[in-house]
Amino acid sequence: MNLLRHIHACNVFDAARFLPLHHAGQQIGLVRRDNAETLRRFPEIFDVGGGAVTIAAGGDFEAVSAAVDGVV
Repeated sequence: MNLLRHIHACNVFDAARFLPLHHAGQQIGLVRRDNAETLRRFPEIFDVGGGAVTIAAGGDFEAVSAAVDGVV
């Protein structure tokens, strides 16, 4: 792949393919819609709906990190 094709491939972004990822009332990132659908299988960790994905797991940083890590 020449450099120009590589740059183009890296810079193609379609916001419609993503949902915002929230935790504690703050947007912390984006999740691809296809991945969001997969996260529906883990309602104790992720709440998928309302046009966003929210990390529903509670606790301190380590507890939330461990819960998310257990899924992904």
